[in-house]
Amino acid sequence: MNKSVIFAFVLSLIAIAWLATGNITGPNSVHAQEQSAEQPVQNEHSRTGESQADENKRFTVRVTQSEAREIDDVVFLNGDIEAYRDVEIRAELDGRITQVFFEKGQRVRKGEAILTIDLGDLEARLARAKADLKARESDVKATQSLKSKNLSSENQYQQDLANLAAAQAEVKEIQVQIANATVRAPFPGIINDLPAELGDYASKGSHVATLVDDSRIKIVVEVPQQHIAKLKIGMPMEAELLNGGHYRGEIVYLSSRANNTTRTFTVEALANRPQGAVYFGQSADIEIVLGQEWAHKLSPSTLDLDTEGNLQVKVLNNDQVEAHTVTIVRSERDGVWLKGLPRVAKVITTGQGFVISGQKVKGVPEQKFTLGETEKPGSDGVAMGESEDNPEQEPNS
Repeated sequence: MNKSVIFAFVLSLIAIAWLATGNITGPNSVHAQEQSAEQPVQNEHSRTGESQADENKRFTVRVTQSEAREIDDVVFLNGDIEAYRDVEIRAELDGRITQVFFEKGQRVRKGEAILTIDLGDLEARLARAKADLKARESDVKATQSLKSKNLSSENQYQQDLANLAAAQAEVKEIQVQIANATVRAPFPGIINDLPAELGDYASKGSHVATLVDDSRIKIVVEVPQQHIAKLKIGMPMEAELLNGGHYRGEIVYLSSRANNTTRTFTVEALANRPQGAVYFGQSADIEIVLGQEWAHKLSPSTLDLDTEGNLQVKVLNNDQVEAHTVTIVRSERDGVWLKGLPRVAKVITTGQGFVISGQKVKGVPEQKFTLGETEKPGSDGVAMGESEDNPEQEPNS
């Protein structure tokens, strides 16, 4: 009986333990299955939330849509306005100045006498040379007559011809010297300088007058080496003086060698002379149209420098920052024209200094902001440089 009681008691304990185990694990197992079924949905919502959080944490920049336009590729330089010709007239023989017909600043026509130099003994020498010439002409005629009668040799005849030629040359030389005693204007213009005075002694080769040809205007400019290959003879060039004078000409000369110091090339253009007085030697703003270029007009604040010191502009492409090296085509008061960007670009206007190429950012249109203003709570965007989960972050300018 004791063994039966013990056996029954053990079976009772085992049954109670089994029943207890079923009550505890059964409901929990059902709950675990329900949790297992709901887990993929919760994971999906979790991943979506994390993705949204990552996007909200992105650095926010302001952007503007820009479209390229075809404009003139213009280079602006500093140059000078010069006369078409500027000549120093020099004396061609020695002698004292006997007459001066003009004063400085007066206009002369081509061939007009400016001054005369004393002839000295030139007239007497000319008379003697002419007499000697007549004698040589007579000798030739006599020798020719005797030669026809076989009374003179051929050598004598040739000698007389040589003497005649020498006499003719002497007469011509003296006549040229007499003509050079009168200094005449080689072209029409203005006497800009007249250092010779009445009674002065002029040596051969000395400066007696300066004549300026103002019939046309010469525009002279030094062009940097990066532009010289784009220039051609006949291209237009415009010059504007400080007093508002404006000249337009065509390029007539391109230097083939650069200045050793400045590495620039001399370029000259000729323009028609306007009505009224023209004062040469003035500085001028030169404008040369090199061709056509596609360019964006942007604020200078959008420009940045890369690690090599080149100008660049950062744009947004599918929320990713791209840096493009650019070149300034033209500068104006309200912006600069840049080439090197795509035809249509979403340019980062604020915050470009805080992002790098390849970085994922959040772009907000520029027109949504007023300078110094941040987004109100509940709006679609945020202030530049802020993230939605950290509204206290200071905006970057």
